[in-house]
Amino acid sequence: MKIVSRILLFTIISIQIILLMINPIYAKDNYIYVNTNKSISIKPKIINNKPYIPLRTALEAYGWEVTWNSANKSITCIREADKVIFTVNNRTAEINNVKTHINSSPIIISGVTYIESKLLATQFGIKVRWNKTDNFIVVSNDVYSNIAVKGNGNIIVAGNGIIVNIIEPYGIDTLNDMLDYADSMLAKNLVDDAVIQYKSILDNISLNEDPNIYAHIMNNLGNAYTLKSEIRNKVSNINYAISYYKQALEIYSSDANSLKYSIASINLGNAYNVLWEVSREEEHLKMALEYFSNASINDLSKNYILEYATLQNNIGITYFRLNQKNLSEESLLTALNIYNDYLNIYNFSETPLECASIHKKTGDIYKLLFSFSPSDLYIQSAIDSYKQALNVFTVESYPKEYAKLHQSLGDVFSIQLAKWNTDSFNKPYLAEYLSSNTFAQVNSIKLPSLVKPTLLELIKNEYTESLLIYTYEKYPIGYAYSNYLLAAVYSHLIINQNEKEYLSSALSAYNNSLKVYTEQDYPVLNSLINQKVNEMVNIN
Repeated sequence: MKIVSRILLFTIISIQIILLMINPIYAKDNYIYVNTNKSISIKPKIINNKPYIPLRTALEAYGWEVTWNSANKSITCIREADKVIFTVNNRTAEINNVKTHINSSPIIISGVTYIESKLLATQFGIKVRWNKTDNFIVVSNDVYSNIAVKGNGNIIVAGNGIIVNIIEPYGIDTLNDMLDYADSMLAKNLVDDAVIQYKSILDNISLNEDPNIYAHIMNNLGNAYTLKSEIRNKVSNINYAISYYKQALEIYSSDANSLKYSIASINLGNAYNVLWEVSREEEHLKMALEYFSNASINDLSKNYILEYATLQNNIGITYFRLNQKNLSEESLLTALNIYNDYLNIYNFSETPLECASIHKKTGDIYKLLFSFSPSDLYIQSAIDSYKQALNVFTVESYPKEYAKLHQSLGDVFSIQLAKWNTDSFNKPYLAEYLSSNTFAQVNSIKLPSLVKPTLLELIKNEYTESLLIYTYEKYPIGYAYSNYLLAAVYSHLIINQNEKEYLSSALSAYNNSLKVYTEQDYPVLNSLINQKVNEMVNIN
């Protein structure tokens, strides 16, 4: 165990945040980009407290060809390769030949077909912003465009957008549309767009006007900055997240037994754990436990079992970092049992994203449990869990999650490499695993001459695969961490096994990690890496 702990000394364990969603909507992946400078005037219809707008007027302004079929009361909308068919009074739409459920059906009023305004975002990828002071809506594909408003009558647009001149106030319904869209962007990891949208909403609403929406935005802004902290500027971004979470928690504290209060508390505890990853100050872990304790006021285990599992998982990780084995193991096993119960009920065909996320979480738990009980079963279970998650988190669809999973697989194989040097290592088990992964047929080959280089190749392959996504330019923190982990493995082989042929590889990987792990931003980790580099340089 001593060898294992040296290699994984600074392993950063993913702690889960929880998004607050209001009727989550997922917009199209491929947005429609047009260059337009138009102004149109629309009088919306408020139906069942929801704003509806004329379908043809809105879509034709964006270059869609709209055709009405009176026989079956359908509306066909075509633009380049995209085709959407709506049917009046029907909640099923056909989008690029795929039938899709929509929240509200099109309706006809005085011979004009109207659709709920949020369908512009959900089915056509068109962003909607509302200016409360001037009472106008900007419908645009570019959230960054500068919109100039002049005059009292006609509204002039400068940039990629259409101004909808509102004759009747939209009010809070438009804010809910904007909030739905912001939440959907955050759920899809479009973090910067989500932050812009949330802050745009805050320009039009105050805490006193609607504390529930305000707190919702504060929590999800905290989530957005937590996600940003995984990419770059960890300390500044996580401090922003803590500030937003605290504002949400203060609002939700009026009902400490609510689920939202517990979620904000869990997320705040998570943020302090992230801060510890940089500072290594125990006080941050104690703060995390304090907020996790707040979340426990509401007995999540009765009605919110997956949120309860998240809480127990995060508590287990925090106790692990505090070296409190028994408390950590108890919480981790509680979370693991809940996750496995879920996976026994649901499968990938029913809930693919949920199953993949839970497999990733169980892999992380098995990896930690190995530290308490160095069992080959935990190692194999971690590998199996990560590989199951990769069935959904592919490089094309979920590149960030794909890279993290390969990074985690590299961690597991690093554990195996360290464990190879201990007497308790189950060599027949590893022979079976290596054979199943086609790196070598080992039945007739002696293991001592084969296992170490094969495992090293596995480690290199996994970290290298993660670095295809975790580039220095796009994901500097992931880039630095994969390089650090790879260097730690080489360092272990050089120092403990006197295998000097890995010296240049270790130095290169350490220097790559130091591009991000600077003395100013990561003083503890920077000092450790520089110490390792000096050890490498002084080796004869």
